[in-house]
Amino acid sequence: MNQLVFIQNGKTVTDSFTVAKVFGKEHKRVMQDIRELECSEEFRQHNFVLSSYWSKQNKELPKVNMTRDGFTFFVMRYTGTEKTVGEYRVTKTYLKLI
Repeated sequence: MNQLVFIQNGKTVTDSFTVAKVFGKEHKRVMQDIRELECSEEFRQHNFVLSSYWSKQNKELPKVNMTRDGFTFFVMRYTGTEKTVGEYRVTKTYLKLI
């Protein structure tokens, strides 16, 4: 698995591409779910930042970098027994690394 978190501008973040891999989702679906989050514009601006990555086909594609708070808020939308256990493990791992 790719590294779950990384440092960007002195802050610990993860991104939508990594979250998609961890939760077994298509990246485009994760991006859609982020767009559909019900949160304040202020929270969104502070915790979700549009970025990009290069695909295997050498195309620049969008992704969203997210803070710990953004990540925690976002992954709570993926519920269910198996996903809840996964959320716990991912959040625990994330918190250990910051």
